[in-house]
Amino acid sequence: MDSARRQTWYTLIFVALWLGACTDAPSASTPSDVSAQDSEIMVDAGPDAGLLDDASDDAGQLDGSVAPLDASSGDLQEVAEDTVAPQAYPLPVGVSLDAIVTIVDKGPWQSGAAVGQTKRAAQSADGKVATLGPVAGQVDELEGTLKGLVAALELQKVTYMLDAEGLHGVLSGKLIASPLNAALPTGVLTAALHVTAQGADDLWLVVGAQLCLYRAGKLFTIDAPGLNPTNAQLSFGGDVQGDKALWVAGQSGVHALRVDGAKVTSWHYLKDRIADAVHVDKQGRGRVLSQGEVLRRDEPGAWSTWTTEPQLQWVRGRHGDATFWAGGAGQLYRWEAGELHAIANLPKIVTFEDIESLGSILGLDAAGQLVSVATTPPPVQPKVTWKIDIEPIFINSCKLCHGADGVNTKLHTAKQWEDLYPKIISNVESGAMPLDPLPSLTPGEIALIKSWKKDGFSVAP
Repeated sequence: MDSARRQTWYTLIFVALWLGACTDAPSASTPSDVSAQDSEIMVDAGPDAGLLDDASDDAGQLDGSVAPLDASSGDLQEVAEDTVAPQAYPLPVGVSLDAIVTIVDKGPWQSGAAVGQTKRAAQSADGKVATLGPVAGQVDELEGTLKGLVAALELQKVTYMLDAEGLHGVLSGKLIASPLNAALPTGVLTAALHVTAQGADDLWLVVGAQLCLYRAGKLFTIDAPGLNPTNAQLSFGGDVQGDKALWVAGQSGVHALRVDGAKVTSWHYLKDRIADAVHVDKQGRGRVLSQGEVLRRDEPGAWSTWTTEPQLQWVRGRHGDATFWAGGAGQLYRWEAGELHAIANLPKIVTFEDIESLGSILGLDAAGQLVSVATTPPPVQPKVTWKIDIEPIFINSCKLCHGADGVNTKLHTAKQWEDLYPKIISNVESGAMPLDPLPSLTPGEIALIKSWKKDGFSVAP
């Protein structure tokens, strides 16, 4: 063994022993059903040396606590979060956007996934896998096969392909099973999410009926009250008490989970529903697809229902992004600038596989070609102002009671609307205002008021 390789071995052994010493130290927290396991994820010790075995087979227990589901553990009381507003609002629909379709590779392929910023992975019907570079025709076939490509990612400067059995590192053109697989719970790996936001380097996995977290060389199995992650979908983002969280959509509704050291905090939403998909942006705005309905969560944590025609069948987005993709009845949609845009001029796409970080979505057409679909940007809308857009709504629907001479709260100036905006938007959305016999505001008028806030409550153009 040459000196460089020997030095690598010594360094790895030292790191493994140091990690074991740190994590096995006693904790003052109350023990719970959150367990930990030591495991190296993948080490390349050289062409002939193989993989380094697990650093330790006895990691002991990680002390942790699961917060109770009461008003102090969520951003609102549980009842307020679990009750969807009785009024359903039409989903804001914008103009159609043209599709920009690029053939990544002709294949034929059976599935595909995005890898990092510019690469893709694709699997053929015989289980063979290839990485596809940013340049057309740049295909590197890998030695080995997978049992269904679940995801692909870059972790610790190594590309990994994930299938039903676990993680497989790409080393010297070969697929090599990670030692981490032996530590995974029994079951099929169905979902994975790599989170790098806020300096994190976390890998979340759904294996069978278990949610797992790989962090800093440790594998944790996470349990929380009411959590059933079987076949769940994952998203990351959303402010819950001022911090980001992992969001899990599955058979037990929606959970938001945060792991800080040895403490696990859980929030349980929509627990009487089956959640098919969830997407949450950085501000905490969430969209949950549940049995054909789109449930919307705004920043403070209030839920309502969006109605769509036709019904959406899936919702997917990069964690934290304000935009997302959706599909239904053979149509592709993109949510951008507060509106859902249908994608026009789209060739026949059989399946949509993965979201790319560059604002495009991977798909497979009828011939098995891997394609990347982007869109033309939505048209820039003129800035909403009080004088041109909002004051006419006030005159037609509010002035009778709320004008300068009205008997109720004065709302005849832009500043008054800005100061009372939360109350105004709540009343017009719920239909509490305007009072009879005046008609309720239209969805377009409500959207205009929201756009006015977004544009900064401008008074004049």
